[in-house]
Amino acid sequence: GGSGGGGGSGGAIYLATPVLTVSGTLSAAGGAGGHHGANVSGGDGGAGAIGRVRISASLASCTLGGTVVPALRSACTANTTAGYPYIAAYPR
Repeated sequence: GGSGGGGGSGGAIYLATPVLTVSGTLSAAGGAGGHHGANVSGGDGGAGAIGRVRISASLASCTLGGTVVPALRSACTANTTAGYPYIAAYPR
């Protein structure tokens, strides 16, 4: 036995389209870490890092509802700030 394994990275999501509507969940969350086995001294594994989301859409024809992970800074407004989804006008 031993320590639990670490969770996987959230990966990357890239959406490029002139018209975009998201109403559910768009998530690049990392996976949960594994649990250590019974009767062992190791600890649980750590969670995986959050992934990245990039959206390239006509900002006038973009609707982002529901849940986006990592969290949006300001809906369908162009954004290049680290830690938030990257959003640019289509076709960039």
